[in-house]
Parts: sequence; C-alpha cells; structure tokens
Amino acid sequence: MHPSRACAAVGPRVILGDVLGSGTVGNGGCLGELWGRNQGLTPPPLVEGDVVTLTIEGIGEISNRVGAAEPAPELPRARRRPRLRHRAEVTAETTA
Repeated sequence: MHPSRACAAVGPRVILGDVLGSGTVGNGGCLGELWGRNQGLTPPPLVEGDVVTLTIEGIGEISNRVGAAEPAPELPRARRRPRLRHRAEVTAETTA
C-alpha cells in the first residue's frame, strides 16, 4: 500500500480518517480493466456528484460523494537514463 499512499499524497489532500482502497473490487476489476474488456467506457467514469460506497464485510460501510476535479499538480521531468545499460553476466559460478 506504500506506493499508493505516496501517489495519493502528491495531489489531493490526505488527512486523518481518509480511506484509501486498493486491490481488486468485487465487480470484476478496476475501471481500466473493465474498459479494456468491454472495448469502451462501460461502466462510465465517475463524475462530480456520483456516490461511491465501500463495504467491508464485518467492518461496515462508508459512502462519499465525488467532488469537483482539481488540476493535477506539476511534476518534475523524469531524469534521463543512459541508453546503454550493462547487465551482470550470469555464469555457472554465480548461480551455484
């Protein structure tokens, strides 16, 4: 979950009590997976005003309304990597 927290903290404000969900949901996958299988935006993307409900058996349920979109934060450019990358040679001695 650590990379998800780091990614979520880049743009929106994450505060005590916020719930971050991860993993595969019970409807067959995330929107990207469903859109790939369905060859289109079915189900449609979330829009402002939609209500999202997360239910966890034995714990309970939490619902929240999708708010207005905020502009994505500016991110620095990725650093350049050299074209040639050397890999270690694997020999019988290194694998024994």
